[in-house]
Amino acid sequence: MFLWIGCRYVAARRPNFQPDVPCLRMPIHIITPRLYMARQLLWHTEKKDVEHDIRTMLDIAALRTFLILRARRGAKSSKRSKLFRRLITEVSSFSVLADDGEKLLLVPRHRTRTKGAIKRPDDFTSTEFVEQFRFRKAHFWEVLLHLRLTDGAKLMENGEPRLLRYGQERHYGYVWADQALLVFLRRMATPSRWADLQYIIGGSRTKLSAVFNYILTELYAVYSPLVCDLHKFKHKFRLFADHLRRRGCPFENIVMFVDGHFQPTCRPGGLGCINLNLEDFQTFAGKERLHGLKYQAAVMPNGLALVWGPWRGVFHDATMFARSGILEDLEQIAEELGEDFSCFGDSAYPLNRFVQRILKGPATGEGLTAWERQYNALMARFRIIIENVFSVCDQYWGILRDRKNLRLGSMAVGKLFPLAVLLYNIRTILYGNNIVSYMGEEVLMRVSLREYLSFEDDE
Repeated sequence: MFLWIGCRYVAARRPNFQPDVPCLRMPIHIITPRLYMARQLLWHTEKKDVEHDIRTMLDIAALRTFLILRARRGAKSSKRSKLFRRLITEVSSFSVLADDGEKLLLVPRHRTRTKGAIKRPDDFTSTEFVEQFRFRKAHFWEVLLHLRLTDGAKLMENGEPRLLRYGQERHYGYVWADQALLVFLRRMATPSRWADLQYIIGGSRTKLSAVFNYILTELYAVYSPLVCDLHKFKHKFRLFADHLRRRGCPFENIVMFVDGHFQPTCRPGGLGCINLNLEDFQTFAGKERLHGLKYQAAVMPNGLALVWGPWRGVFHDATMFARSGILEDLEQIAEELGEDFSCFGDSAYPLNRFVQRILKGPATGEGLTAWERQYNALMARFRIIIENVFSVCDQYWGILRDRKNLRLGSMAVGKLFPLAVLLYNIRTILYGNNIVSYMGEEVLMRVSLREYLSFEDDE
């Protein structure tokens, strides 16, 4: 038996209703009759007076009596009085027929449903593992072996994953290190909801989110200085410069190529941005006509990338370059090695002792001589490798493409791109990429994963 309230109402079948209670004919966008009435009343009446009574009221007769008393007490306008009369009529037509004859409105509770324990690497085949997590299973254990936390401890101890404690003091849990890294890699690899990832790696949405935020914070605190450390490769600068010279570069001391990267995000708003004192115009980039963050990136001929930042979207590339400290690092390296090494960028960068750039005329390249245009075309063959880094990061780490879900103020958006560059470098060391193929296999010089992820105190 079905009840009818309006001509546009259809049957809404809730699978979590009790089996002995028939379904009601409700609007498509409405969940339950009681919720529908509560929304209408809370919108048109004083919220503080009505909210508690509506949420605690289950009996249809009591709800109808309450509406009649509210109407008799007098409304502030005739429009509101008509609304109460209409609601009284609709409430009178609601009925849930149970076997015992009680007229109750049952409101289902929405809880986080778990899909079992978070899966381990052995629960996936080799093909599934590469498709889901971007690494081969054997290399996954190698990466896990060298990663460490903020306290200096590594994720594996005596050949076995460690048990990690995540969360805050009052709300914490435990997870194995390999499970935490699986959650991190899967979330970085694709712009999926937590509800979708449950069917792939298991667990509850709350636990998956807490584990991802924990491992994201830990890895960023340890490896954000690593992905912007020029001194780690200073002893290979002469090999880089000689290789570029053999490939046709007109300079003898170019060792890397720099460019700014814009990471689109959602338009800032909400309580999180109020707490951060972040305004709408501070993240809007006029060139891209989007809101987002900016980074200063550099790539070396062996395909490994460096990144500094983030900064707000209104920053210019020259401003980010000045604040990144690249010039100071190159000057220190020149004093240590006794030789100047330079970087190469587009026309936005200043021309000085350590920076070379694309030539630009007074109006978008007009007025350049034939030699200058030939020079720009030659250097464009080398500058293309930094654009390849940005495209590969977006290709393999799909969370960067989901700009509508990158919410400034309510999530750690600024940590995503530096860690994506870290994962890109790890993949480059293990598998290579198109930059290594383009520049020549010998320039990679077989940098080991242990060498890249180690620190000065480890060497």
